[in-house]
Order: sequence, then C-alpha cells, then structure tokens
Amino acid sequence: MKDREFFENLLNNFDKNRLIELIEQLRWKNMNLDAQILEWARENKKSDDKAIEINLLKEYWEVVYDIVDSANDYGGSSLSEDEEVFFKLSYITEIVQKNDLPWSVRGELVDDILEQFNRSNSGFEDSLIDLAVELCQNEKEELY
Repeated sequence: MKDREFFENLLNNFDKNRLIELIEQLRWKNMNLDAQILEWARENKKSDDKAIEINLLKEYWEVVYDIVDSANDYGGSSLSEDEEVFFKLSYITEIVQKNDLPWSVRGELVDDILEQFNRSNSGFEDSLIDLAVELCQNEKEELY
C-alpha cells in the first residue's frame, strides 16, 4: 500500500491539465488503456452512459477488426487471437443488445463487418454475420 499512497500524493500535486497530459502519454504506451478507462467510467458512472457504450464498442471493434483483417491476409489466426475476437464480439453483442444505438454507429460497424466477411478467409465469417444480423433492427437495415 505504500505505492498507492506515494502515487496518490504525487498525483494530487498535478492540476487537471497535467493529469490529462499524463493519461495521453500512457495511452500511447498502452494500447488497451482507452478501453480500460471506458470500462472504469462505465463501472463508476462518470459520464454519459450511451457515449461510454458507443466508444467502448468502437474500442472493442478496433481490436476485432485488426485481428480479423490480419486473419484474412494469412488464412487464420492464433488461438489467443481467436479467443480475443470471440470475447470482444460477445462484449460488442452485449452492448448492442442493452443499448439503443443509432444507425450511424451500427451501420458503420455493419460496413466493416461486410468488408471483412467478403474477404472470406479469416475463419470468423459466421460470428461476423451473427453480429451483423444483431446490429440490424428493422427490415430497411437488413436490406442495407
């Protein structure tokens, strides 16, 4: 606990701008930090819930997209990458089911999903289509 006390004292001496600067520097060094901050904000209700959920969905999708895109290039992915994709897709599905997200957000995701699905070499095609179906909430969107 000495470390926590030390860091609390250290950070208490920073003004808001210095704390933001620190977070920005940490974001460049830790690619998962954005999602971790959003998950923390969700748990602690520190911002607009829908904005948090939309940004968390985008963070999760960015991870999925990068892995699926690479898997399409190489004809598959590692077991750990497979697990990461399936976990993130389940989180995304949960966000979509629990929130009334605008079509602008859902449609952008559908476009990305179909782009990767059409490459058809990743091994994630069934999961991607399942998510695309989940994103479409009416007949017009399904026809899109």
